[in-house]
Amino acid sequence: MMRLLSAHPAVIAHQQYPLELRLFGDSIMNVRRTPERYFRFINDEELYYRRLEAGDLVSPSEAIDLYRHIAAVEKPTASYFLEKCDPGECVYRARRLHPETKFIFLVRDPRDTLLSARAFDNKRGFNGFLEKSDDSEDEIIDKYKTEYSKLIDNISTLNSSFVRYDELILAPRVTLAHAFLCAGLLFDRQIYDLCSRKVAAYDIRFHQTAPSPHLSVGRWAREIPQTHARRLTDEFREVLTFFGFNTAEAA
Repeated sequence: MMRLLSAHPAVIAHQQYPLELRLFGDSIMNVRRTPERYFRFINDEELYYRRLEAGDLVSPSEAIDLYRHIAAVEKPTASYFLEKCDPGECVYRARRLHPETKFIFLVRDPRDTLLSARAFDNKRGFNGFLEKSDDSEDEIIDKYKTEYSKLIDNISTLNSSFVRYDELILAPRVTLAHAFLCAGLLFDRQIYDLCSRKVAAYDIRFHQTAPSPHLSVGRWAREIPQTHARRLTDEFREVLTFFGFNTAEAA
């Protein structure tokens, strides 16, 4: 989603994997975090990173100024910057500080999310998501339920729309049109083609844990025993119902 949205002429964002640069989000959460080298834009050493390395706390207005500078150099047509933001307090702080902030909530079936996160952790050899090595299955499920509860609260409180991962994969043009509409951005065939070319240029093999994006949808119904699938469906039923995911039992 980050790659698709950042392809728009009106949007500036960090383009390199893993697309986790959070200049503005860290500033409003008062986080001092020096990103690794691969998070950096080309010419932003003096503007941001050396200050963080020196222990300074960058303000939200300074983070926005940095994006303005990057846009002027890399994409003069940009009028928005784009970042990932965890559900919960960061969302509310951003809205209070800048009421014009727009949020696009990308939501995936929690059963698929859990399995894909676990598969990627196994692939790279360490636990980098919610699940830790000594967690019980109950603890893992509770962690995911907590995160989805935050997401539902954000969407309900802000009266915001959301985009479903499965619909983005299976019906990309219609779903992307909805996402850009939520952001108040122009969307037409030319924009769609631009976004498609941008995404096609990325090598997703490292991050990929299913044979194809299409086969990552509904993997919970194919990859785990029916008893486990039934349990996950029961545990996440409230979340699944809220977002309109399938609650039927796996075949």
